[in-house]
Amino acid sequence: MKELEDHAHSQRVLLSSDAMRHLIAMSTNEDNRMDFLDRVILTGKGSYPSEDGWVVLNLSRMNEVCEKVTSSHSVTGAPLQPVSVVEGLEVPELANVPTGVGSLAEAILSGNIVAAFAMIENRPMIALADATVDLDAAYRLKRGLVVIDSSVSEMLKENIARLTSEQIEAVIHALTSAIDGTYTDEQSAVKTAIMKAVKIVV
Repeated sequence: MKELEDHAHSQRVLLSSDAMRHLIAMSTNEDNRMDFLDRVILTGKGSYPSEDGWVVLNLSRMNEVCEKVTSSHSVTGAPLQPVSVVEGLEVPELANVPTGVGSLAEAILSGNIVAAFAMIENRPMIALADATVDLDAAYRLKRGLVVIDSSVSEMLKENIARLTSEQIEAVIHALTSAIDGTYTDEQSAVKTAIMKAVKIVV
């Protein structure tokens, strides 16, 4: 997963955690997964505008891009069944993936609020939880602690290296504040938490 995400970053593409789950569900053959990702990136870059130089692929965009790619190419490894519905969007059942496979944490640390908001899309609290776990893993790695079942992307390592321990802890605290009950609307809570976190790092 880390290799896939690092490859996407090298092409200036940010994948939400749900987009990564969808990608894995669509490309069940690991040998052809990188090739499939390349076609997804090429199609995505031709379909969506960039935000601060980055193209964001969230779940709905990944679903649309995968449909375009699979309709124009034969893909080894059929989509997983059954189809599930996420906020009215029919997608193959999302695959289980380890932490470190969504770019929300990277978008937050680089101060890209527009990209971060695009990545929370259908399941904002899940996206925020994934980002918080990713940041926690990167922080533990920075402190020389053992990180189990996690792969930290190169981009996240670079972004976290320039921050102090106090800043990282403050970012994690800002993200977890989304569940303090202040906001009853999930989107508002998560967007506010992201803005608080970005303010710490820019």
